[in-house]
Amino acid sequence: MADKITLHTTDLPLVLNRKFYDDLVENFSAIEEELNDLVSRVGDKKSQASLEQKISSLENRINRIQVSGIDQVALENAVETVLKRKGVI
Repeated sequence: MADKITLHTTDLPLVLNRKFYDDLVENFSAIEEELNDLVSRVGDKKSQASLEQKISSLENRINRIQVSGIDQVALENAVETVLKRKGVI
């Protein structure tokens, strides 16, 4: 993918001729290529929904940590690990 997309804008001819047509086709081809690249990087709707769910979960966890000062999930995982090592669970 190119770092910067350059489309024909102010250099489009004022008359509707072959050059105008070719410039428009070039613009739409560049836009189509970039959109397809974006879709492939973002993924399908199911992947996007899963990502949004994970982000929401992390935001909620961060909010709980800010309110209580304790990362409940990390604390529970640590306690569970210790209890498993000691053979309690």
